[in-house]
Amino acid sequence: MILVIIMTVQFTIVNLRRHIFASDDGLTTPMDKKYEGMQKIYKLSDIHPAQMMINGNMEFENIPMETIINEFIRNTDFEKLKTIEEIKNKFIDFLAKYCPTSSCDEYIEFVADKFKEDLKVEIAENSFDNVIETRRKRRTYPFIKKYSSFNDEFEDIIPENKDKEKYTELLWQMFSWNLKYEGTGVIISGHNINSPYPSYFEINAPLQ
Repeated sequence: MILVIIMTVQFTIVNLRRHIFASDDGLTTPMDKKYEGMQKIYKLSDIHPAQMMINGNMEFENIPMETIINEFIRNTDFEKLKTIEEIKNKFIDFLAKYCPTSSCDEYIEFVADKFKEDLKVEIAENSFDNVIETRRKRRTYPFIKKYSSFNDEFEDIIPENKDKEKYTELLWQMFSWNLKYEGTGVIISGHNINSPYPSYFEINAPLQ
């Protein structure tokens, strides 16, 4: 899986009357190459109405997200989907078609190993305490809770004189924060059919 990182500026306005997405169109690769003209906002349906906005990795299983989303739009009967949540679930199911042999557990393990190796280099250069102080995050994103079995991945880099349980949790939170930016962020917003109230969902592919 090739990760393509985007330096993105985006915002949403969602209220009872409208939902507005705005985004830049730039892309920056890990080799610091910059591109413009990337499509990040898609109109899904006039029936609800509904829109989708993406950020992060512009590819999923080496297939451009633009291709996947346009295929999803062409192959989805939105009249049968009464809510934005149903559209979100339908899109997640659609993504599964593109990764029949992928394992999220394997992906998490791969990213965790890379994160740990990078962390070891930082610790060697700056000390364990300094790295924890500068990089610690206090929030664990909900999707990462499904992978809590990987908590002990980081035990071996915690010094013997430190509380293993406490610092394992801190490192897991740091990893969770880092992992949020590994996949493709997808925002789906719109109005449910026959409802004046808007709905708004965020997912992260391939982690959902």
